[in-house]
Amino acid sequence: MYIWFKRNEMENDKIDFQNIYKSLIPKIQEENKGISHQQFIEGVESGTMGIKVMTGEPSHILVGKEKVKFTFFVGLYTFAPIIVIPILSYLIGNWWLLLGILFSYAFTSFAAWKEAKHPGKWKARIIIYFSLFSIGYWLFYGFRFYDYITFFFFCSLWGHVLFLISENSQNFDLLELLKNDKILFEKVIAESKIMIIQRDKEDAKMAEEIKQNQASTLLDVANEKFKKGKYDEAINDYSESIKLYPFITAFEGRGNSKLKLEDYTGAISDYSEAINRMPPYADKKKFANIYRIRGEVKLLLKLNAEAELDFSAADQLFV
Repeated sequence: MYIWFKRNEMENDKIDFQNIYKSLIPKIQEENKGISHQQFIEGVESGTMGIKVMTGEPSHILVGKEKVKFTFFVGLYTFAPIIVIPILSYLIGNWWLLLGILFSYAFTSFAAWKEAKHPGKWKARIIIYFSLFSIGYWLFYGFRFYDYITFFFFCSLWGHVLFLISENSQNFDLLELLKNDKILFEKVIAESKIMIIQRDKEDAKMAEEIKQNQASTLLDVANEKFKKGKYDEAINDYSESIKLYPFITAFEGRGNSKLKLEDYTGAISDYSEAINRMPPYADKKKFANIYRIRGEVKLLLKLNAEAELDFSAADQLFV
């Protein structure tokens, strides 16, 4: 079964999480609207649905044996090092082994950076670098368990791997719990503790972002060609950019290119399209300029009355 789980990416940020969560409740409710428990089960099993926990870690929602299981793993990487390593150090008579506690906790911390989306993500790969170093050491000096490098490596592996096991366990167990417990599912939905993520929507969003990036690249190319006076080529690139995503600046740029080629009717059409797409909180100066240019083009076509309306609309944007 394919498990698709999106963790809350905001919980570690130094922001007012409670206020952000409250502001997101309408969106959470909209995403969860109309999804029954049976639809959720089918979606998870088909890999088209996942969940995003909105109120902290998934473990906060776990109950029963799933909660006990998660707590057990957390206990292993949290308390075992400070119990087992001192006892081992005492029995062997080597207190340098206590440094293993630091290695275990450090690599537990590094594992927590696994899903980071910022420069600190390199910390998650330290275990790989340390493993390669250890392998090289063993190849050169031979593998011996009673060796500082070997001992510290296994301490590091303990903290790192058990943390990842507990993380994966809480994610998987929560999905299974919500699938099997209809009452809990309906409770967390009613309290907006989770937001159901539908993969087809996410895929569509990703595809839309890709198109926007491609359109933006073409838009930059068209703008460069416009600056160089290659107006026909610029029009083609603006048109291709619009096919991918209708940026307002693409219509404006294509209109400017047509104006340079004295295609006044075509220019007016593109300026009008840009104006019609003006968002509620638009850059007033930018759109006032488009209105003025359109008005000037209309004057060239002897459409004096319409031109005056455009000039008036431009002035009103600054009121």
